Amino acid sequence: MSQCPEGVTAGSDYLAKSLRYPDKAIDEGIQAVAQVSFIVNTDCSFQDFKMVDDPGFELKTEAKTILEEGPRQEAGSPNGRVLRCRVTQTITFRLE
Repeated sequence: MSQCPEGVTAGSDYLAKSLRYPDKAIDEGIQAVAQVSFIVNTDCSFQDFKMVDDPGFELKTEAKTILEEGPRQEAGSPNGRVLRCRVTQTITFRLE
């Protein structure tokens, strides 16, 4: 399984601190969950971003951007072999 080299908590902390709620979604009072699927390559780069669930209101764009700009993840390495893997990340947009 792929994960942030600094650990699961570091990846979650990054998302919590860096998430920018789109103005359009705030204006409409939209709260939603966006799911983004992507591939983590053996060199820890990302590719092939796809929205599994697109809630609209520019949340798709923000979800993709925050993942592209975030910390790299280590590729999966079952049995010591480094492999590409597809990851689905859920990002919750909630007004507080």
